[in-house]
Amino acid sequence: MTETLIVRALLLGERLETRGLERDDTLATNPFTLRVGRHGTAFLFRHGVAVFARLSAIEEDEVLRSLRARVHEPLETPETDQIQVRVNQGGEDQIEPSAPSSSKQPRSNGCR
Repeated sequence: MTETLIVRALLLGERLETRGLERDDTLATNPFTLRVGRHGTAFLFRHGVAVFARLSAIEEDEVLRSLRARVHEPLETPETDQIQVRVNQGGEDQIEPSAPSSSKQPRSNGCR
């Protein structure tokens, strides 16, 4: 089974204050990682970057609005980048020129 998803990165500003963001759906603290909606994941970096995987446009907007007060020296228009990632269960990790990145399905090890 192959799944293709879009991963978006946004440079929001000089710094992002992540202290105090912990909640029940926090997956990790470095980088600060939380579950968003049913399938989405947000990765928040202190150096002002937010990375979103499997978020709808509405979910992404809600996260960005919730972070607005935590961004130090915000950019007027965030710089964005995105990549298409193809996840192949049982496939090999590879990066093809001008093609989506491919990765094996990550194995759950029960860590938070």
